[in-house]
Amino acid sequence: MEPFLLRVAERMLAEHGTQLHRVAVVLPSARAGLHLRKYLAQVAGTALWSPDIKTWDGFVEDLAGRRRSGDLEALFELFTAHRAISATPNSLDAFLAWAPTVLADINDAESHLLDLDRFYADLRALEGIEHWSLSEHELSEGQQRLVNYWHQQGQLHRAFVERLKAKNAGTAGTLARAAAARVQAGGELPWSAVWFAGLNAFTTAQQTIVDVLVRKGLARLCWDADRAYLDHPVHEAGYFLRKAIARSGEGLVPVGDNIRSDTRTVRVEELPTAVAMALHTGALLNDLTPEERSKTAVLLADETLLLPLLDALPADIGPVNVTMGLRLQDLPVHSLVEAFLELHRQQDRDGGYPWRDLEQFLRHPFLEQRNGNESEVLRVVRKVVASSIAYQQLTRAGVDRTTASGLLLQALEPVEGDAARIVPRLNALFSAAIIQVGHLSFEREQLHRMAGMHHGLQEQLAAADVAFDIAAYAQLHKRLAREQRIAFFGEPLQGLQIMGMLETRAIDHERIIVLSCNEGKLPPGSGQRTFVPFDVRAAHGLPLAKDGDALAAYTFHRLLQRATQVHLLHSTDSETGNGPSRYVAQIEADAAGTKTIVQHAAHHAPLAVRSKASIVVEKSAEVLERTRALLAKGISPSALSAFIRCPLDFHFRFILGMKEEEEVTDELGSNVLGTAVHEAMQLICAPLIGKLVHPADLRLATDQLPDLLRERIRSQRPQVQLDGGHARLQWIMASNAMTKALLMDADDLENGTELEYLGLEEELSVLLAPETNSLGSPVRFRGRIDRIERRNGIHRIMDIKTGGVRPEDLSVKSWDPASFDTRREKALQLACYAFMFLHTHPAVMRLHAGIVPMQKPSLMAKCMLQVSGEPTIQRGSLPDVEAALMALVSRMVDPTVPIEHARDAKHCAFCAGVK
Repeated sequence: MEPFLLRVAERMLAEHGTQLHRVAVVLPSARAGLHLRKYLAQVAGTALWSPDIKTWDGFVEDLAGRRRSGDLEALFELFTAHRAISATPNSLDAFLAWAPTVLADINDAESHLLDLDRFYADLRALEGIEHWSLSEHELSEGQQRLVNYWHQQGQLHRAFVERLKAKNAGTAGTLARAAAARVQAGGELPWSAVWFAGLNAFTTAQQTIVDVLVRKGLARLCWDADRAYLDHPVHEAGYFLRKAIARSGEGLVPVGDNIRSDTRTVRVEELPTAVAMALHTGALLNDLTPEERSKTAVLLADETLLLPLLDALPADIGPVNVTMGLRLQDLPVHSLVEAFLELHRQQDRDGGYPWRDLEQFLRHPFLEQRNGNESEVLRVVRKVVASSIAYQQLTRAGVDRTTASGLLLQALEPVEGDAARIVPRLNALFSAAIIQVGHLSFEREQLHRMAGMHHGLQEQLAAADVAFDIAAYAQLHKRLAREQRIAFFGEPLQGLQIMGMLETRAIDHERIIVLSCNEGKLPPGSGQRTFVPFDVRAAHGLPLAKDGDALAAYTFHRLLQRATQVHLLHSTDSETGNGPSRYVAQIEADAAGTKTIVQHAAHHAPLAVRSKASIVVEKSAEVLERTRALLAKGISPSALSAFIRCPLDFHFRFILGMKEEEEVTDELGSNVLGTAVHEAMQLICAPLIGKLVHPADLRLATDQLPDLLRERIRSQRPQVQLDGGHARLQWIMASNAMTKALLMDADDLENGTELEYLGLEEELSVLLAPETNSLGSPVRFRGRIDRIERRNGIHRIMDIKTGGVRPEDLSVKSWDPASFDTRREKALQLACYAFMFLHTHPAVMRLHAGIVPMQKPSLMAKCMLQVSGEPTIQRGSLPDVEAALMALVSRMVDPTVPIEHARDAKHCAFCAGVK
């Protein structure tokens, strides 16, 4: 394999000898320049003057005599121009929504040397033709504003270019126009010859420069191409080169036919995930010798795989050079700043932070305590379970303001409407994070680089005297984080090379490994940003989506020209891409009749079969003693239902006394809402106890109910925000359900039903002496009935439920304990309440037991306990009810039955991991 740049070096030395100091070389990348210098020294075998090696951007900067402006500088200059020419300029936040696209359009127009008067006139005409050419009326003010949009954009374009020119600066497009103008004007150049090597597509400005230098005899053209795609009239990889060669000639380096004539193996390898591709690459490299690794390039079509790949490299990998660096956007420091800015953006007028977002922010890896302990600030957050937490509550932690927690408090201090105050708060955040990460060098490097980036942003904002809000600042942060990188140290000419696709141009390697060879990654998805309609772009020769595809195709297919081993790795994971790239099919089609062998392989990570070890608790003497103590103290209907649902979860909760850690959310939670509903209903019904209820009483109560429910919620969670978000939806739905339940009762009363409330939240307790039960030890049943009423002469005990209830789950075949399965736990609870009530009220001969289902009050009449289809529980049934309850209790203390997780239990609090 003779590398392309080696052949260029041979031609240069053949023409110029060692006198290259007045020769310029334009290459696709600075990295290609390092390789060219190596080959020049190799061929010359002696000391020589190095040519002036440049990329296109550097070349046009020299020709234009102006510097390239930074992206952020260009953005602010455009904003300044916008404010100067617009009668009603946008805020910075609104401006940022469209400015990057306008910048891209301006750059395209400049680099393609468009006549701006004609260009913007065409855009104005097209707008009118498309929307209002057939209108019989005069244009409205809004229509006229839209027609004039492109006129205003033309003014903005010119003003922006002039502002940069006044600062002796320009974008890539404006510098290219200036460079082309200088060359066309016959300006003297500092070089005796200019070599253009390895280039593919030219903008109009670039092509103009080349054409003039060709006419003057100064240009030397070297095309890096292959006949396999160049001579194929529809092969997109050769699209631009065919045009360039037709215009400027074959070039000084003969175009080869390596793809069809050389022997190579292309392995198309399928892996399940993106990370699996990185691991497989590590395995491939592990099998190579140090010499083979030095001739290998690993190419990342998806640069987010860089960290997994570095982690997968063999320990003895030797020299490695990483060319692209890590984007700050792909590192944890970016999520830290994003979460911080979003937290301040969401702060309410009273200085309250959404507590879920606040806790998540404080749990960021850069802020967590290295010793595993929570920070003082986080401990305060966890103590206050509310929908928002005020800054004043955080300051009660009483922490040293110079510690990490103290600096976090400074970072969280409200900006109070002045977004510029976010700057010192960001600095405090970085200081706190640096303390927390300690001596972890990579984390410190991220923080220092991010802090430096924001320092530059703050300087630009101050210099431009731009008013901004936090939303705009967050957009600028995101834009900069995409561009800023943490570079790696390495020797570009030694060892394994890890590269992005664009960095491979003009450089050759014997072995190529391409990761993410998926459609959507290769070629990358069409992300062309433009406001210019397709027809106008096509008419004026501006780049189209197909041009981007052709550029990507050339970059990929030229990799095959001199490689002998190619691995194309693609993933079947839907998040990675949409199947293998179209380039795979193209390679297979082109390989027919050549020495290229295409192989396919699928790699699937073997999954170890892991034994599902279940938790089994034997009923030791201590366990039985604790269980009997619970029974003697009193077991509630809810505990009984927990036992039939899952004995292991019952053991954790009621025998061992384990408690669930309350999850911090911005919702009210079933416990808060349920308690508030019970308390509000009690306040409504309490004045009506002991007398017949009238429909007017209930209708009047519905007017009071929303305020009562809101008040009861606030009594539990003073900080909760009930005027917006999920919490508002929850309490309004609960209020509507309660109102509907009361109105249904009122309708029944108007239709002749008699209703009397007899008691609310009544405590019941029944102790069975040892001699009256089969266990030989005391058993007590106890609980609280939400409401006792008499409806049409029959006693009813009603349990208010805010969760879901299905009427069919309240129906059992008989009093046999087997009838109360895991689906009928609520039926068991009602049976237990009925047993206790009949025991403590000997005068009551029969009753109904039911549920008031707040989720669907319309089901209330159907939500009654039924045994063998009969809703009435007679006193004569007491022995059967007691026998059923005692059978369940006996199972709790049966030493021959171990405590295990119930397989069909789905909502265990403590054994959810047991399947």
